Amino acid sequence: MIDIEKKERQLANRLQTYTGSFMNNTKWYELFKMLSAHSSMISKCYIKSVYVEISTEPINRIDIPDTEHFEMTFHQSGIKDVPPMGGPMEFKEIESVIFPKTWQIDRVARGEVLQPKIFTQDLQKIESIIRQAMIVEMDYVNNDLVVFGYR
Repeated sequence: MIDIEKKERQLANRLQTYTGSFMNNTKWYELFKMLSAHSSMISKCYIKSVYVEISTEPINRIDIPDTEHFEMTFHQSGIKDVPPMGGPMEFKEIESVIFPKTWQIDRVARGEVLQPKIFTQDLQKIESIIRQAMIVEMDYVNNDLVVFGYR
């Protein structure tokens, strides 16, 4: 059973380690709603939790739904328990949202290693859509577009 008070204390302690807070529930909700309107151009998106202190790999992949299915994934203060997230998450637990420029899928057929399949997404278009809609703390880190909740 989850000790809610303990989790809230851990979150409060973790948030004190950041020098800046850039998002709130309303901004996150509006960002994801706006991304949902353009979901066809977003192939891959990750959410890094504030609980991940040092990591080179984002912890949770999230599929951005189209607007018709937006309410099945998001609510006013967070993300519902939807695959592949691995559990619900409050917006205040999001350190950053990461849009990778490229990624690959390794392939094997009948024991033979095949050429990996490489995917890309247009980060300039995603950045442009976000910047037109709102002011956020955003930067490129290792060729990926990152929207920061905390820094």
